[in-house]
Order: sequence, then C-alpha cells, then structure tokens
Amino acid sequence: VPVVAPVAQPSFDWAGAYGGLSVGYAFGGDDRVGIHNPDGDLLGTPGSNDISGATYGVHLGYRWQREFRGRQFVYGPELAYEGASADGSFSTDSASGSSEIDNLISLRFKSGILNEAQNTLFYGIIGAMRGEFDYAVEGAGMDYNDSYDADAWTVGLGVERMVNERVSLFGEWEYRDFGRDTLTDDAGFST
Repeated sequence: VPVVAPVAQPSFDWAGAYGGLSVGYAFGGDDRVGIHNPDGDLLGTPGSNDISGATYGVHLGYRWQREFRGRQFVYGPELAYEGASADGSFSTDSASGSSEIDNLISLRFKSGILNEAQNTLFYGIIGAMRGEFDYAVEGAGMDYNDSYDADAWTVGLGVERMVNERVSLFGEWEYRDFGRDTLTDDAGFST
C-alpha cells in the first residue's frame, strides 16, 4: 500500500510593514445647522448638511503576529490619509448651507485573530482622527464660508483576506464621531 504524505497547508505570515490603498463611501453624517445671533439666541434651524460620498486613501502600518493558546493573533498601528468627494448641502427660502470633507488623517490600532488556514484576519480597530472640512452657511444674518479642523475618535470592524504572500483585500466598517463644533462668522453669528 503506497503511503501518501499529507499536503501541507500554506501558512501566511502577517507580520511586518505594509502599505496599501483604499476606496470607500462615507454616509450617515448628521450635521443639523442651527443659527444663533451674537447674543447666543437661536434664530432657527433651517436645514441639515448630511455628508455622504466617495473616499479614497493610503494606509501605512506595521503588524506583529503571535500565537496565544493555539490561535494566531495579529496586531499593530496604522496611519491612514483619506481624501474625499463627500459633501452635503441644503437650501431653503431663508438659508443655505454646505459641508465638504477635504481630508482626514488617522492613527489607529488594529488587532485581530486569524482563521485556521491563517489566510483571513478578523479584526477590530480603535483610534483618533483629524479632519479638515469646508463649511458654508448663509441666511438669518449669518455669512460663514471657511474651512475648519475637527478631531474625532473612531472604532470599527473588518475582515482581510490574503490573496497571496504580498497582496490582500479588506472590507471594513468604521464609525467616526467628530462631536460638536461652533463656527462663528465675522459679525458674531454662529452655527
């Protein structure tokens, strides 16, 4: 009876430096515009700049891979830069507004576990982000048209599949919370 040697499954090494590109879609932005006079009194809430649209980015990072209790864990930092064509606007008889993402930069920590074949990584992310936005509101005495920066925290989940030893594909959902910012025009009106 011939002896057949078992075929070894390929083992992928996820450790080391990496770089890559991404495309995505931003949605779910909730930017309700309220206009206040210089005394802080609310004059109205004429509309909402709910940002949505395409994003594109560059990612650089480093990962370590360790075995723990028979499972392979992968973790490390990642720096990402994103540009976008994501925006939102409104226009009423009394006011108009618009908001657009210029760029985003983030520092995130990714950590996850490999499947048994070690070709798929299931991971979570947590990190900090800074965004630059173009913003405009006109009406009810307000005239603001400028750019501003805002900080956010971010969390997410993802799956990355190794195509070969040098190429992988990933899909990711990420929540970003930029909080609230008050923007004031030259006359003291704010939103």
